[in-house]
Amino acid sequence: MLEKTAIIFGDSIMKGTVYEGGRYRSCYTEVFLPQMEGLDIALDNRSRFGYTAERGLGLIKKAIAAGEKPDYALVEYGGNDCNFDWPAIGRDPDYPHQPVTALADFEATMRECIGLLRGAGITPVLMSLPPVDSDKYYEYIISKGVDRCSLLKFLGTPLSIYRYQELYSVAISKLARSEELPFVDVRSAFLECIGSPFSQLISGDGLHPTEKGYEIVARCFRERLESIPGLVANAQKLPAGCKFHPRCSHCTAKCGVEIPHMRQINADHFVACWDMEA
Repeated sequence: MLEKTAIIFGDSIMKGTVYEGGRYRSCYTEVFLPQMEGLDIALDNRSRFGYTAERGLGLIKKAIAAGEKPDYALVEYGGNDCNFDWPAIGRDPDYPHQPVTALADFEATMRECIGLLRGAGITPVLMSLPPVDSDKYYEYIISKGVDRCSLLKFLGTPLSIYRYQELYSVAISKLARSEELPFVDVRSAFLECIGSPFSQLISGDGLHPTEKGYEIVARCFRERLESIPGLVANAQKLPAGCKFHPRCSHCTAKCGVEIPHMRQINADHFVACWDMEA
């Protein structure tokens, strides 16, 4: 019998959506779930395509009102919040268009999600956004009928798409640190992936991971859940780098690849932590 439970509140990313041949499909069952085998947590995935943090907040309120009390709740939003009304931009690139959800409103909504979950005795878990391939997404927007010149006039450069998305991902990571929450850093895992060209990790729409990319998402998710305090880590599959980095709210990318040196603090106190050497 599984001792822990977790609900996933997310958008199409945690739904496992890939874009191939001009169509969307989910690879959650065949790619994500197999990597969860042996994990002593029952997962209930309530991710919805196109959901923003505000709509996710509604799902969280509904679950709490129904008396549901999982041990953990992964809250994964932001990808739709940072998006724009591209057809409107195509019609009038000079108008000061804003993202679907203003950054300040997104942060406030995420804090409300966290507060509601904690108030119900549920541990929130946050996740960074997989990086967008701005060139692919730029061409995808144009393929949907948005005028290329208007789009470029508004953006200045396709790279602006990446920058907007990064603002929201950074906000999530800061929120996880300030609230001392478990954090699944998918973004760093993608950007640091060695041996796989970035183009092989992001689908043709520039937004959703490929199946290979979802293998990274699943690995990060599993490693983080396995190491949350209260869960026993698998001694046969310890993570690379510092063995405590998945459960540490102060970890950096270096912690995931390099083992810190043991240092003596005083006569009876030794510590191995990159943060202590900074």
